[in-house]
Amino acid sequence: MFTIVLAAVVVASGIFWATSSPGNAAVGDCLNVKEFKRGNEPDRVGCADPSANVKVAVKLDDGAARCPDGDYDEYSVSGSYKLCLIPNDREGDCLANFSSTTTQGYLHVDCADGKAEVKVVKVAQGVADESGCEGTDATSYRSYSQPKSTYCYLELSQTSI
Repeated sequence: MFTIVLAAVVVASGIFWATSSPGNAAVGDCLNVKEFKRGNEPDRVGCADPSANVKVAVKLDDGAARCPDGDYDEYSVSGSYKLCLIPNDREGDCLANFSSTTTQGYLHVDCADGKAEVKVVKVAQGVADESGCEGTDATSYRSYSQPKSTYCYLELSQTSI
């Protein structure tokens, strides 16, 4: 009986690892990165999950390879693979932990939350430069060559919501 229970635990653990491990993530999958720091492994989550703060844009088979042109965040396992990550943001989202001085993962928060640093004012698909933010009140942007996109942000400290 103990052997059957142990086998079930091993199988369940393997299934959990296969579905939540970033090593099994594919392009388009979302992750929850709690901290952008060596040794911290992100969790693979559904893209509709509020904790899903980044999306896999490119998966490289070499941990030392370079991501394509753009402002990608990266997660790599040395000698194994690298994930080039873009924000999992939608227009109207507000984010905390956005500044480049923190290693904390981006956090989707209510725009009225005092921790909110930026608001996503536009997500421009098919454009990979600041021209994607034309006609908005964006104060910063991040662009990516794969998929070609630009995320336009308004710093909330400079304006009221």
